[in-house]
Amino acid sequence: VILVELDYSGAFGHWYEMTCLVSFEPLAPALQKKVDAYGDVIDLMVKSCQPGTRVGDLAPLADERFRELGYPPAGMHLPHAHSIGLDESDGPNSGAFPDDILEADMVLALHPGTLFEDGTGYTMSDLFKVAAGGGVRQSRKDWLHLLAG
Repeated sequence: VILVELDYSGAFGHWYEMTCLVSFEPLAPALQKKVDAYGDVIDLMVKSCQPGTRVGDLAPLADERFRELGYPPAGMHLPHAHSIGLDESDGPNSGAFPDDILEADMVLALHPGTLFEDGTGYTMSDLFKVAAGGGVRQSRKDWLHLLAG
């Protein structure tokens, strides 16, 4: 199992941030269940990426859903959402600036940063544009796990 995060950056900030989970065999049932939980949480976060939402509201939303799915949070290993500007602190950031309000057409890296009681926590990310009906994915990738082979 390989978890690769791609962060393309340039002189004016990040161009893209995306995580790819690749395996050469089917995932073990426990890991598949956790990957599915991430998918559920990310979908919930994406639906909430609407103008007027506080970026800081995404973290408790994600943590509560993880708790409902049987993965009790024990902390955070990275912000759940952040801007993709010059650095992750120059715009909305669920950890550093939780009161920032999302506006239409902002682009955020979404990656639930929950750390679980068992010590695990993964980066599962992609970019989403804030829109009235919820976040719009900025890549053509519509999967969290790719079974290669």
